[in-house]
Amino acid sequence: SHFSLLMSFAATVCLLLQFAPMMLPLRFIIGGALLTLSFNFIAMPMAASVMQQPVKEAALLARREGLKIVMWKVYYPSFLVYSGSFTERRAPRPGDVVLTTIDRLDRLGPVERLYGKHGIVLVRMPDQPDIR
Repeated sequence: SHFSLLMSFAATVCLLLQFAPMMLPLRFIIGGALLTLSFNFIAMPMAASVMQQPVKEAALLARREGLKIVMWKVYYPSFLVYSGSFTERRAPRPGDVVLTTIDRLDRLGPVERLYGKHGIVLVRMPDQPDIR
């Protein structure tokens, strides 16, 4: 993959810099630039993918199913883009489809889970509140 190739190249350049007869500050500058570039072009996109993919998948599910979504205790602007619709940001009511995080599920009570990945969940509230 391009990740392995780029990391191999960066490691080779860093190794060759150890034997290059150049001034010490220049070696640090080149090494720092390689570290910065590899972080920005490899590590950050990988982290962004892990964080963004569940939001995108939940939004595409909402779009495909024609669901009207309520965002509760979260705000993901990209969800609006991927779903192609507006959402409400308010407390959920019976019958709502809610986008939230897994750590807030216990406050919603019994729900039907429509989607869940990496802590992002899309759930449907029951039509009638659970009275016990």
